[in-house]
Amino acid sequence: MKRTFCGRNISSSHSLRSVLPEIVERKRSPSPIRIWVIPVASGEEAYSIAMYLLEEWPDISRWDVELVASDIDTDRLAQARGGWYSARSVQYVPPQWLEKYFEPVGAGYQICETLRQSVEFTRVNLLDPREAGDYRGFDVIFCRNLLIYFADRSRRLAAETLYDALKPGGYVYLGHAESMSRISPLFRVRRFPEAIVYQRPWEGQEE
Repeated sequence: MKRTFCGRNISSSHSLRSVLPEIVERKRSPSPIRIWVIPVASGEEAYSIAMYLLEEWPDISRWDVELVASDIDTDRLAQARGGWYSARSVQYVPPQWLEKYFEPVGAGYQICETLRQSVEFTRVNLLDPREAGDYRGFDVIFCRNLLIYFADRSRRLAAETLYDALKPGGYVYLGHAESMSRISPLFRVRRFPEAIVYQRPWEGQEE
């Protein structure tokens, strides 16, 4: 299914509203806030998050943010890096965002170069411990609509990989049809107005 900058992607970026204050509150150093998006699909979710942070997060001027977007599919990564989308794909982008962050190219629009460079695109196999082991220290992970395609054993392995990739207290977002509670006991369920989120507990914290 082809993804677009639809309400789902814009809403997923807005769901950061509830967790960002908690992340900032526990930061004890000027280390950057690190966000990982996997799978990258065509890049819409990663770019939506970048635009949301720039436009609607009041503290963006006070914090550095590292945004990493990964996939196992190199063709998808190339498409995401290019940042070109059809006019239909961007029909739900707020007009002011479209004007500021997109440039008309051919029959569609391309994400401006500055925004494209703000996202680091990488290839990784989430189920390969040798590759996934390089991904550590994230405050937030968006892993939507990927685990539903895995068998039970692979889902558990992926959940352990996501857990290891998070800082203690970090959060993982899954798709609406996915439930970490049915996959792994490692995470604490957090219910916010915008979304249900799964948190890696602090050491000694009850799940």
